[in-house]
Amino acid sequence: MTVQAKRVVAGLVVAATLWAVTRPERGVAFEREGSVAHASGIDLSPGEACTVAVSNQSRGGYPCRVTVVCGGVTLYGAPQLGGYAECSARQRRWVRATDDRFASRDGDPWLDLDIDRGTAVVRTERMTVEVALGRVLREGTSTASEPGPRGGMSASGAVAR
Repeated sequence: MTVQAKRVVAGLVVAATLWAVTRPERGVAFEREGSVAHASGIDLSPGEACTVAVSNQSRGGYPCRVTVVCGGVTLYGAPQLGGYAECSARQRRWVRATDDRFASRDGDPWLDLDIDRGTAVVRTERMTVEVALGRVLREGTSTASEPGPRGGMSASGAVAR
């Protein structure tokens, strides 16, 4: 093996090692029940049923996909808009998911899912919904639930019904 080939192999070994050490921890997919704690700018009432799901589907550097459905309306994660978020895990459990861009910038709403606080907040330029998380409905599945029958959020933040 030439010196140049040895350098290439050594570089690949170092790169693979760094990737293995620095890649983010993955969490177990789950779906949780919840209820609307507060809503403004949208026709949802406190106490309306919600589901929040996090899957291990990844795209474009985002390690997970989140869906938030309340009152049959997909607030975050509609198929045409993505739902991919920055997620972090602790001890193989997803504990946080964030999307700090509004729909006008990336096509889906702003999101802050915080398992430790027990809340999920979805915002557009026109509405805000805070969800109080409840019990785990499913855990360990590979994909999040599909959006509800009443449609989802458009890029402008309007609800499609």
